[in-house]
Amino acid sequence: MKEFILSAVGRVIIFVVCYAVVFGLILGASALENPVIVMIVMIPLIIFGWRFINWITPSMFIWMSWTGWLIYFIIKLMVSVLLGAFIVPYHAAKYVLSIFDNA
Repeated sequence: MKEFILSAVGRVIIFVVCYAVVFGLILGASALENPVIVMIVMIPLIIFGWRFINWITPSMFIWMSWTGWLIYFIIKLMVSVLLGAFIVPYHAAKYVLSIFDNA
């Protein structure tokens, strides 16, 4: 089993399963229409997306006004949720593969 999971096909299957699970959680939480559950699902997306955006954007917005900062953070929050939906499953798959790699 370990050899299959660490093969190229096994890695692809692990990544596909992680993406399916995360997107299923997102769709399931939004279908329940419970704001608490939606926030529980969205918090990891926001955190990983925000960290990714901080990694790729330079610190050059020091001169903006309060309105500019508010607009910047609202847009950054929306983009971080969108990017987090793709980054969280990737990190989850890397974590699962590292467990099998170290075992």
